[in-house]
Amino acid sequence: MSAAKLSIIVPVGNSSQYIISFLDSIIFQSTDDIEVILVDDRSTDGSMAKAVKYLADYNGRKVFRFAQDSVGGGVNATRNDALDLATGDYICVLDSNDILEPEFCESVYNAARRHKADICAYSYRTEIMGKGESRRKKAPALSNGIMSEEGHRKLLSRYSDHIRHYAFSRKFICDSMIRFPDTGMSEDSCFLICAILKSQRFAKLRKALYRHRVLADDASGIDAGGRFRQRTASFDTIMEFAKRNSLYDTYKEELDYIYLRDAFLTSAFVYAGSADARTYVLEDMYSNFSSTYPDYRSNRHYRCSPKMRYPMWLIRKYPKMAIKYIRRSLEKNSSIAQIIGK
Repeated sequence: MSAAKLSIIVPVGNSSQYIISFLDSIIFQSTDDIEVILVDDRSTDGSMAKAVKYLADYNGRKVFRFAQDSVGGGVNATRNDALDLATGDYICVLDSNDILEPEFCESVYNAARRHKADICAYSYRTEIMGKGESRRKKAPALSNGIMSEEGHRKLLSRYSDHIRHYAFSRKFICDSMIRFPDTGMSEDSCFLICAILKSQRFAKLRKALYRHRVLADDASGIDAGGRFRQRTASFDTIMEFAKRNSLYDTYKEELDYIYLRDAFLTSAFVYAGSADARTYVLEDMYSNFSSTYPDYRSNRHYRCSPKMRYPMWLIRKYPKMAIKYIRRSLEKNSSIAQIIGK
């Protein structure tokens, strides 16, 4: 096979019931010019072994590689190794839960190539297994071609934090020195936002080309002390990247808003929604955040977001009431993104 058109990096976690159907959706792609790099995400249900066994009998033209955590560096070090192994003109990072439409790879590659895109966004559907729910996530409403400063602002302020929403030019990623940070949380967001910041050309596909499947009970609690610091470490890495590339001053409003929404408020919701949430911990989280961004209330994106302003006001003034409000909100709608208007 010649050099791949598209490299698909797939962290394989606990997806034993999905992994075979995912692999089949790769095998039956309409183009053979693809490679798949399966990354060991330390699954405990035998998913990786199941994939290795299933592919042992595959003799088709698509290339499957395996990246193991051989040096104890963790899944993100292994994903960075996978980036180095990739040969495709474009790279996708998908989940082993996903189901790809047969034309996914061919359509993404052709759109990205046609517009000489650094990043290419596409629509997909999320299916909540066990609930029969399905939601469509549309590609950003930007024009194909050269990215304007306003286009960057729009994409940053409304970005989806799902890296599976995008394909990336491998040359662009390498030249920009974008990697997955070893922070333990929100690494995908860090990778994606850094790519958005540096991108100069954009492409999109409106058709929903794959389905992302999640379990209804996937939501979990949070160790506020550890996880909040891990999440903020990823967003600190974004800020450092922006400053190093002289982009922070240009996109300060958008980057500070992302930090508020995704580093702090999302963490606050996840923590407050857990059974053992304590007021003093939420107060500490807010204190740490507000000491870093004391003027967050003047942010223009925040001022235009009542869904964010109200819980932030409760957290700041009445943290005990904030915990009750957040729990009630999560009982009505399990999606934090929808509650805070993301």
